Amino acid sequence: QFFVFLLVMFALFSQLMIPTLQNSSGSFLFDMMKLAIPSMISWLLAFYAFFHAFLNAASELARFADRRFYRDWWNSTSLDTFWNTWNLTVHEWCLRHIFVESQYRYHVTKAHAGLSTFMVSAILHEYIFAVAFRTIRPAMFVAMVLQIPFIYVSRQLAYHGKRRGNLLVWANLFIGHPFVELLYFRKYFDNNELFFSCPG
Repeated sequence: QFFVFLLVMFALFSQLMIPTLQNSSGSFLFDMMKLAIPSMISWLLAFYAFFHAFLNAASELARFADRRFYRDWWNSTSLDTFWNTWNLTVHEWCLRHIFVESQYRYHVTKAHAGLSTFMVSAILHEYIFAVAFRTIRPAMFVAMVLQIPFIYVSRQLAYHGKRRGNLLVWANLFIGHPFVELLYFRKYFDNNELFFSCPG
């Protein structure tokens, strides 16, 4: 399953996404719309391939008993629930080493500990993107920080109706992925002609 999904992702990326990422249509919004569906499908395939197929296979080989790498994030009715359920490995690490430790060592409130945990996560995401795309463009950091007010809005929607909160979570995924991809890939292609290439 893992290798089959990788092949499908490669086909989607090379045939449907790279042409749009390399060549602008003149409208950023139109390019986002063209990328939204293949980007979302690729992300879902990547999630299943890594968190379900690869990690479970690695756990089987290592005889690791705890196989809970994610929960039902697709049913999330608020953005904070999504962040707490889609990647349990990273979430539990951040919970233990940042959220709990900041309260224990520095005696900060629960709200401030949660905010500091989210900010550290945003910085680490930006660092990964900076290394991968060989450019410093704090778009990922800003995008994650902007989710803080959206978390409040999604909580209110979840309170008044769970379906509306869930729709906001999925809308955030459909809009956020192509938006960030365009910003980073366009910057990358300004300095590099090919994406699948080895440095000479």
